[in-house]
Amino acid sequence: MVKKMKIGKFYKINREKLEEAIKAILDKLHSEFPEIVEKWAEEQLKLKKAIKEEEHIAEELLKKPTTFEQLKEEFERKVQELRKKCKHQKLSKWMDFWWAPGHPTGYQVKICKICGMIVKRRTRCQQCGKWVEEPFEFKDEFGRIFCSEECLQKFKESFKW
Repeated sequence: MVKKMKIGKFYKINREKLEEAIKAILDKLHSEFPEIVEKWAEEQLKLKKAIKEEEHIAEELLKKPTTFEQLKEEFERKVQELRKKCKHQKLSKWMDFWWAPGHPTGYQVKICKICGMIVKRRTRCQQCGKWVEEPFEFKDEFGRIFCSEECLQKFKESFKW
């Protein structure tokens, strides 16, 4: 404990002496070469700002979540914010939508290339095979989708005995 205090005082005294010596040298140089000293001072100021910025970044990184759950929650929150702000201007082509590998849903979707949100969805009419986009107006009691009331009625009639 005593050694630490002595080392701390020694370091502080020597640092003060060093700073005084540097100031004296800079004053002497400034009187003879003012442009060089001013340029050096500007560079030192930039360097100090860069160091502070790096320290700030390091502090932010240390504050970041460290567990899987925290990272997942932060990611989901940021994606949600992105999707709220996104105007969905860049859309993919129509592509098949699968709920798991090898398990198609029967729908095609267009996804925003910026935020990854499903923006449009379509499927085929159960009767005639035309493409029908959301909102799906004509459905039967089992959730099958049709392009018109006529196709819905034709489909129901085809199953009457």
